[in-house]
Amino acid sequence: MLQVRAMNAQLESLAGLSADSPLKPTATNRGQPIGALPLAEEPMVERGKSLRDVFGEALRQFRAVQSGLEDATRATGRLLSLPMEAARMAAARLRLVQV
Repeated sequence: MLQVRAMNAQLESLAGLSADSPLKPTATNRGQPIGALPLAEEPMVERGKSLRDVFGEALRQFRAVQSGLEDATRATGRLLSLPMEAARMAAARLRLVQV
């Protein structure tokens, strides 16, 4: 327990916090859940953009998500096939040893 407390004190000193003061809400952490990404400094859609520009940006974002899902699907299929591939390789090795 002493080691844990010492490590906590060291982390607090590195972060610039004192052990007695509670964490004060700032503009960056006020109202956000733990682990949330910080809010963007600039809006997603700038003023003065046309509907076509907004639609084009939405389409680009959709395609990026779609591409990510395709990659995840391919990776999942490959991951699921690895045990069977390992079993096939082990069986081939056993056949070589038996000969």
